[in-house]
Amino acid sequence: RSNNLFGPLPEAVFALNGTGTSVNLGGGDFEYLFAKYGGPNYGSEVWDVSGLTGTIMIPAQGGKYGLSGWTLFTPGSAPGSVNNVPDGGTTLMLLS
Repeated sequence: RSNNLFGPLPEAVFALNGTGTSVNLGGGDFEYLFAKYGGPNYGSEVWDVSGLTGTIMIPAQGGKYGLSGWTLFTPGSAPGSVNNVPDGGTTLMLLS
C-alpha cells in the first residue's frame, strides 16, 4: 500500500495462468501479474509488470504460505474510452 495518488488505470484483461515461480513476460505485452498464496489462508500480491520483458521470478512464499498460482493480464481500454478494435469480420474483409 502507498499514499500515491493516480488517475484511472486501464482495465485488466485476462491473458494466461501459471503455477511456478518462473513467469515468462515475453516481449513486454503484459500489464499486471496477480499471484495467489496459500489457498484461503494468506491472500494475494499484484505487480505492475508493464514494460518488463523476459522471464522473472516471483516469491514462492507469501507470509508462511506457498504460491497457489498466478495470472497475467494485458491492458484493456482506459476507463471511459472507446475500444476502436475492428471486429473479426471487418478484419477479415480488410485482409482479403
